[in-house]
Amino acid sequence: MYHGKLIRTYRHPEGIIKHAAVLPVIGDLMAICKALGFAGIRSHNFCSFCDLCYSNIDCLDSNLWNLHNGVNVRLAAEEWRQAQTKVQRKEIFDEHGVWYSSLHKLHYRDQVQHTVLGMMHNLIEGILQHHTCVKWGIGIISAKNDSAAEDNTTPPATPTGNKLNIDIDMLYDELANLDAESQGHSDTPSHGKRLHSKSSLQFSDDEMVDSPHDEEFQPDSDSDSDYTNEEKEEHEAAWHAKCIFGPEALSKIHECIAGAHIPTWIARPPRNLGEKSHGKLKADQWLTLFTIFLPLILPEIWLASRKTHDAALLDNFHDLVKCTNIVCSYSASNFLADDYLYHYIKYRQSSKTLFPGVTTRPNHHYAMHNAELMKFWGPLPMISEFPYEQHNSTLQKIKTNWHICEADLKSC
Repeated sequence: MYHGKLIRTYRHPEGIIKHAAVLPVIGDLMAICKALGFAGIRSHNFCSFCDLCYSNIDCLDSNLWNLHNGVNVRLAAEEWRQAQTKVQRKEIFDEHGVWYSSLHKLHYRDQVQHTVLGMMHNLIEGILQHHTCVKWGIGIISAKNDSAAEDNTTPPATPTGNKLNIDIDMLYDELANLDAESQGHSDTPSHGKRLHSKSSLQFSDDEMVDSPHDEEFQPDSDSDSDYTNEEKEEHEAAWHAKCIFGPEALSKIHECIAGAHIPTWIARPPRNLGEKSHGKLKADQWLTLFTIFLPLILPEIWLASRKTHDAALLDNFHDLVKCTNIVCSYSASNFLADDYLYHYIKYRQSSKTLFPGVTTRPNHHYAMHNAELMKFWGPLPMISEFPYEQHNSTLQKIKTNWHICEADLKSC
């Protein structure tokens, strides 16, 4: 359809030429890596935009890494596809961090330039949430400290923000029964058996390598499992962290969220921010928290203390807010893109000094490429995940009673 196809209709019996193309691929890091055939976010070649290796993830000098080229990526993927053995494919994958994807059939696409790093997942639900919960210690960390103070032997399970209280033992037993029943009817999947445990439900490494749907699909075994392990390690490290805000400061933040006058169409964040009862914050709540409410109250808190450390925390926060305002703006320019990169590098540099125990996540490096994306695409909110997530929410609210096919037939 890229070169056009003649479509005959009632109004146009002679036919009209219609063109169609798939250009920007929008999603989170996991989806981008799988859809486009890039290595996982914990592999050696973890970045789909440049050749920076994972061991140098803290490198902030963009002159020390080279941007990927769409032509070279396509050649490496084709070389991987034509390799005759798994050993050869592994060697190619280890060198280039690329395997073949069905999207490589679209020769008009540039696998690098036509990839969009979703600002909602990367910046808002990634960096802003990470900064609040892990670096500042608000929320799950403060709740963990309270629980750990009561019981120093065994910390409670990490809160996930899910409102459903799931009995893991019951779920494990039910999965085992379903697996036994499927084996009895000889309808088990042809791929590797999934490994279930009471503590985590993950795919086995064998399944990730030998996929029944596409024999040519061979993702890096680190892509999914290590992402989960990274979150676990981060949550476990958070047990030993301490919230940088005392009760009085947290109370002022709560008062600001509850008392600030805002337009009615803005979603107000939870007034009890940091407590488990409010559940998981949405992306727009994280955004308003960092662009409206925290800029109103944090300067008042930190400037009143007159401490050098608090002044450094305020500068670090200002750099992050500046980056957020630029990325989430509906206007863009080369000057704004360069200004974003300048403040983002300052934010990462000061973060290493202020929060030395917090490890750098792949999200933090990927955000370095937002400046390039703004120069190429323009305002990033125009190609963000927000409309698709809203559409998903609408679809989820449709009552089907789990009979989707029958509902589709009735609607027809």
